[in-house]
Amino acid sequence: MKVILTKPYKPYNQRMIVTMPLSLLYVASYLKKSNRNVEVEVLDPDVFNGEFKDFIRSIADRRPDIVGISMFSSLIGLVKEMITALKAAIPNVTVILGGSHINSVRDKVFRHLPEA
Repeated sequence: MKVILTKPYKPYNQRMIVTMPLSLLYVASYLKKSNRNVEVEVLDPDVFNGEFKDFIRSIADRRPDIVGISMFSSLIGLVKEMITALKAAIPNVTVILGGSHINSVRDKVFRHLPEA
């Protein structure tokens, strides 16, 4: 099984600061330790040098079974756009959401993002 962990893509001119995606790295570490049959890769869009479509293509080219996206409340629109693009590029991919927003208002998120 192949898993890609990421966060919402923001255009280069909207990136404020680049931070290490620690939560994604923690999840990746746990998955690798708990299941040797899982291949996990963390893709950080903050250090990706390309457009949105190129970032989606870089994920699709890896042919993941699961894409995990960490999200904050302010980025729900970007997450929706990302899920739509991922489902178009990889129709059978499972999208899993994580982060503070999904944990605090789970029911509301699933009404807005039924594809996840």
